[in-house]
Amino acid sequence: MFKIWKMIICAFVVMVGLSLTMVGPLCYAGASPNWNPEADLDGNGTVNNLDAVLLQTAFDATGCPKSSNWNTNADINNDGVVDILDAAKLGAAYGSTCNPLSPNWDTRADINNDHVVDIHDAVLLSAAYGSTICPRSAKWNPEADINGDGVVNVIDANALFMAFGSSCDP
Repeated sequence: MFKIWKMIICAFVVMVGLSLTMVGPLCYAGASPNWNPEADLDGNGTVNNLDAVLLQTAFDATGCPKSSNWNTNADINNDGVVDILDAAKLGAAYGSTCNPLSPNWDTRADINNDHVVDIHDAVLLSAAYGSTICPRSAKWNPEADINGDGVVNVIDANALFMAFGSSCDP
């Protein structure tokens, strides 16, 4: 029961934009027991205040019709809207890290979430290349939209290329 209340409190704190340090250790994950790569919105390997700000900026955005503040990465549960459910997932993972082992690590480029940016991620990106969230393409893969703009294109391919070969140790 406490875990549910902790998630709700942390989600509320993220949603209203308060500093998570105001609620003390309640919202800190510790040594990555609850790492969620989907909650690492900026891809730096740690779920922290930067991710909370990105989620707050995209809050209430919809994928279709695409809102001007849409960010695919902020739609953590991939339901097409950035809402309290996404904030709860970010709150639950807050403070966790995947312990990047490479300076060029980008969590968002690890499309299959196996902790390595490699050929398998490139294959997934190429399969979704050219797809859009609105109108939703048959080959749409939100994980392949690395920069979160609702389109899988050369910008995403470049981000994957920049992180290629990097890894983390969750």
